[in-house]
Amino acid sequence: MLLLMPFLLLTTSVQKLAGIDLLLAGNNSELPPEPPGIVERLTVVVHPDTALEITAQVRRSDVGAKTGETEARAERIEAGAEGLDLAALQSALRRYKGLDPEREQATLLPADSLSNGQVVNLMDAMRRDAEGELFPKVALGVEPPAPSDAEGEQP
Repeated sequence: MLLLMPFLLLTTSVQKLAGIDLLLAGNNSELPPEPPGIVERLTVVVHPDTALEITAQVRRSDVGAKTGETEARAERIEAGAEGLDLAALQSALRRYKGLDPEREQATLLPADSLSNGQVVNLMDAMRRDAEGELFPKVALGVEPPAPSDAEGEQP
């Protein structure tokens, strides 16, 4: 026992691990429902080297709106020479956070060509900015396929 403790202390290595909480839906399951708020659905679609598209379903609150009626809002942030503009993404997400401060979930749909590091950077940008927390629960999905010009043509 006297020799075992120094040997274990000298031969072990300390490792630090970091983790990111992910919400992943199963093959045929939906994500858990988000509590009702003004912003019902918030999605960021990433097209590498071209643009970020932010879409949201926002509940209408004007006098003529019916119960549960929503309007679709969309924003496109073009990529610059350095790549995707994460500061502009955070600014747009901050506006949606201002509409619905209780909302915590947003969905990220990255392109297949993005590296793991780029996806993690996008998730970090969606979770927090310089002013504080944005959307800490980021759900990952698959980018929808681009509509092809060949659809609808007859051979």
